[in-house]
Amino acid sequence: MHTLVALLLCAGCLGRRTRVSINSLMQPQAEPCPQLVAAAPNSNISDITVPYRLARTSHGLGVFALRKIRRGEEVWRYTPSQYVHVTESNWREVVESMIRKRLWKAAPQLDAAYESWWARSGGRGAVPEEMIGLFLRYDANKMMAVLSKDGSYRYMLLGLGDSDYFNYAPSERCSDCIDLVDKVHRGRVDSLLEMGLEPGENSIEPPEAALVRKPPNLALRDIEMCEELLADYIAAGDELPLPDWMQLVLAEHGATFLFSDDSKTAIANIGIHGLPYAE
Repeated sequence: MHTLVALLLCAGCLGRRTRVSINSLMQPQAEPCPQLVAAAPNSNISDITVPYRLARTSHGLGVFALRKIRRGEEVWRYTPSQYVHVTESNWREVVESMIRKRLWKAAPQLDAAYESWWARSGGRGAVPEEMIGLFLRYDANKMMAVLSKDGSYRYMLLGLGDSDYFNYAPSERCSDCIDLVDKVHRGRVDSLLEMGLEPGENSIEPPEAALVRKPPNLALRDIEMCEELLADYIAAGDELPLPDWMQLVLAEHGATFLFSDDSKTAIANIGIHGLPYAE
């Protein structure tokens, strides 16, 4: 009898504890980093592998961590849908498609030009040259060149993922960061460019198909919640000159592909080992 009463009392205690636990779980969770106002929605391309928010910085948009990231944790991983392959013959088609789909973020001039064009034409007909120029001036810094493995061909890529908003900082200032020189990533071969590649002005005939090898970005040190993610583009091999034909297109539209280090005392906190190449 005493045992039965004790079991019933214990079951009642457990029941009360369970109800309290469920109630606590039902409480709304605090929004991380409320001081960081989202400047644009996150992309549906899942190249950044940690929770993040796009917010304004002195350089435009930046990527900010929404939880603590541990040293050595993967932060970015290449995904095949992250880039569009741009050639001398298809660049205008690619740009017009991006404009029609309104694929840009936090660009008020482009927004105004797009709305004006849409009001006049309903989006029908050729994309105005003014919008082509605006888009190229906005998107020039989302372009990158990747060499073939033998160095004979430069692939021209246009980024679509939010990792294009990683701002720059050099990694050599970081004394306690992971040494990426001896860090080897295996099995990270992903298809980027398919059939039908075309040679650029500086190129010999490219291979019929290409793979881009690019290892993931890791946290070089512990990164705090709400901290901006900063990458060393130069160490990652992402600052190769664009093909001559693309530089000419940019110049004709008043756009430039320039890199300047205005990071001041900032230090990269994410990094990659091994330069990207295509084969």
